[in-house]
Amino acid sequence: MATREKTGRKRPPVQTSRPQRPQRKRRPKREWEDVVYTQPKPFQRNRFLLRLATVLAVVIAIIMGISVFFKVENITVSGASRYSAWEIREASGIREGSQLLGINEAQISGRIISQLPYVGSVRVSIKLPDTVHIDIVEMERQELYGILDQNDTWWLISGEGRVLQQTDSATVAGCTRIEGVKLENPQAGEQAAAWQPEPEATDPTGDATGDSTDQTEPSSEATDPSEPTQSTEATQDTATAAQKLEMALALAEQLAANNLKDKIASIQVEDLTQLEFWYTQQYQVKLGDGSNLAYKVNAAALAIRQLASYESGVLDASFTTWPDQVGYTPFGNADN
Repeated sequence: MATREKTGRKRPPVQTSRPQRPQRKRRPKREWEDVVYTQPKPFQRNRFLLRLATVLAVVIAIIMGISVFFKVENITVSGASRYSAWEIREASGIREGSQLLGINEAQISGRIISQLPYVGSVRVSIKLPDTVHIDIVEMERQELYGILDQNDTWWLISGEGRVLQQTDSATVAGCTRIEGVKLENPQAGEQAAAWQPEPEATDPTGDATGDSTDQTEPSSEATDPSEPTQSTEATQDTATAAQKLEMALALAEQLAANNLKDKIASIQVEDLTQLEFWYTQQYQVKLGDGSNLAYKVNAAALAIRQLASYESGVLDASFTTWPDQVGYTPFGNADN
């Protein structure tokens, strides 16, 4: 067997040639065009509008159907004692057969209150399928105020100044009286208007011009213009009747807010710098002017509750003599 002889030579490495990959061709760089915004197609928007119109048409059809089928057949009234249910229904203006959903609650309330003065508030509710319910709250006696007109006739008004009716002194005896201002031509159901008396014209001698028919020659004596005449002194109180009535109603509101209204015998507004009221015949309460009215009335109410039931006198809540407290002077020691 023949053997290969090892020689010292190294066999040269066999060179193998790998197949070369084909080179990729680079694509030419693409030039992008500017983005151009185009309006969306109107198809989707038209579809939305069509659906919306369909829903609205269905809603309108339902409302029209309800207005046809739901009509007023029954009108019920509650809370009325001074007025009958028939008077309330007539004042409301609601008629059987009216559209139930077309009822305007604000208009109905306004009509009832304007025609029936003793009605304080009205609430109107609808009960399907055919009923309207009217709930009335009438004013109580302690909410009424007695006041004279320019002819010295007694009238009753509400705390908001609405004229209720003509009355007499016996009826007013159980109500709070407003003194120091009068009404002008009051009409039941209307807002109260204050009567402004005309000041009497006077001559320099102090005599009213309307009381003397004698024609006299003017005095030859010169008068000093700096000296106040009687007519000048008479106009020192510049408050109008309207301001006095407004102040009386504002004071009445504060008395009601402090739960004093049912015990107030009278409110005095003759002089707006000397406001006062009488708490029954037990306390004469002085408030001074109309500044800080709510605070003064509240302080007076606290003082009345703290005093003993057997005490009586003058309460000074003007905070002028006693700046930090309500002064109390028994009637025996009061300097009236």
